[in-house]
Amino acid sequence: MIVMDQVIEHCGDPVAEFVAAKQFLAPGGTLVVATPNLRSILRSVFRSNWIQWHIPYHLCLFSPASLRRAAHLAGLKVTSCRNITPSSWLLSQLVFRRPARGTVNHTFRLEFPVWVRALVGPIARLLDILARGEVLLAELAPM
Repeated sequence: MIVMDQVIEHCGDPVAEFVAAKQFLAPGGTLVVATPNLRSILRSVFRSNWIQWHIPYHLCLFSPASLRRAAHLAGLKVTSCRNITPSSWLLSQLVFRRPARGTVNHTFRLEFPVWVRALVGPIARLLDILARGEVLLAELAPM
């Protein structure tokens, strides 16, 4: 098993990265990919303030369909794909505002008490059930 947890969105050529990873898979092996979900409902709500734009670090973002297409181009098939939304990500999104150019963004340094995370947990699960959560978690296998 190879895990790309919050990696592929930072790559200029994700198909080439999938091809390279496929070369290291053992027979019957799986490539696990976690990446921001371009179909997240939070992208629709927060638009240009969506926290996952994360420019200049996120170079490629995926929907379930585009992730399947990239996998296919690399000779891989998506065997499962689901959404997960960490409560801390949802909370960060709720307080995030894009900083003025040239200023430091402190949003990612915020700490939230457990009880606050527990309040947003059910909302995060609902987004996942609707397949509009923040993260795609996919398993890929060679075709």
